[in-house]
Amino acid sequence: MPIQTTTHYERGVEVCKKVLEMKKQKTYPFSLPDLFPDAVVPEGIKRGSLQHAIYLFYSVVLDRGRESRVVYKKCREMAQLLDFSELTNLHPNYIKGFLDKHFAKPKGEREVFGQPVRTWTENSRTLEEKFQGDPRKLKADTVKETIKNISSFRGYEEQMAWLLIKNYLRAGIWEFPPEECNIKIDRHVVRISYGTGVIKAEGSEIRAELLVPPLSELYQRIIRANRFPPIELNDAFWAIGAYCCRENDSLYCLGNCSLGCDTKPIADKKFATLVLNRDNRRNKRNLFSK
Repeated sequence: MPIQTTTHYERGVEVCKKVLEMKKQKTYPFSLPDLFPDAVVPEGIKRGSLQHAIYLFYSVVLDRGRESRVVYKKCREMAQLLDFSELTNLHPNYIKGFLDKHFAKPKGEREVFGQPVRTWTENSRTLEEKFQGDPRKLKADTVKETIKNISSFRGYEEQMAWLLIKNYLRAGIWEFPPEECNIKIDRHVVRISYGTGVIKAEGSEIRAELLVPPLSELYQRIIRANRFPPIELNDAFWAIGAYCCRENDSLYCLGNCSLGCDTKPIADKKFATLVLNRDNRRNKRNLFSK
């Protein structure tokens, strides 16, 4: 029997308002310089240019299951050493040597998570064959068709496609009506949504991926109805999750975050499984014990 989930529209609207207000007020972490690592353009590349689009196409796909700040820092460094537009002309062994040295090196016989060598090799060939090496041409008449184009590439399932779209919109590479767009439902959105009661699930544990579709549908409805800016909303969720939630302390949450999460579920290292009804934060007892 499938696990039942329930979403709460009004709570979702309230959470969106709160995260956007935190970003507007520039409270921590929004006071930090260069807060959003995917927004930092590599030296020598012009924002919104073809080179920028190519850089993002190959960088965003690596931003999964890893520390985003580290991913984009390494990608910016690699962009100084290699013209990403030339990947289709490079032998896979060269790409492997380059990524092993500058991005992530395999441990023993285990492949690097996400197989970045295969991802870059296959995607560069497909991009050249179908879109003349220009990822800007992935844009179709509608957002839905654009997501279909992006999702034809390795590593770019729907949620990753939204991350690429967000970056292309922010950089001025593409334009779409904001109300047609959505946010990427990543671990931060899932954690905050569950913690604030935007989504509830039955049972003692659940695969995190099962919470993604109902949350994606909910937040798209919220964005359309309330005209919330999807880029700012996406960035706000990420920043709060990446900086505030990692403190993992209820006292910190109470004093520094307006979201008021009732719980923070325990998750495995890959954020694949969530243990429900168990708060993972320190000092939980001090705040909520009866």
